[in-house]
Amino acid sequence: MMERQVDTRIALSEVPYVMRAMGFYPSEQEVEDMLNEVKFSKYVETGQDVTDIDLGGFIKCKSK
Repeated sequence: MMERQVDTRIALSEVPYVMRAMGFYPSEQEVEDMLNEVKFSKYVETGQDVTDIDLGGFIKCKSK
């Protein structure tokens, strides 16, 4: 048997599906706003887009 690998990060493209699976149903505009906020959160510092989010960032997104 192979050992199961658990990743603590979620791709931004999967965030809306995870939210809906948890019972949170944001509008398409709310989803777009949340993803853009995360995607460009470090752009000024690094010049790169964020492509995934960790559990802490996901919880912050969901609680707004």
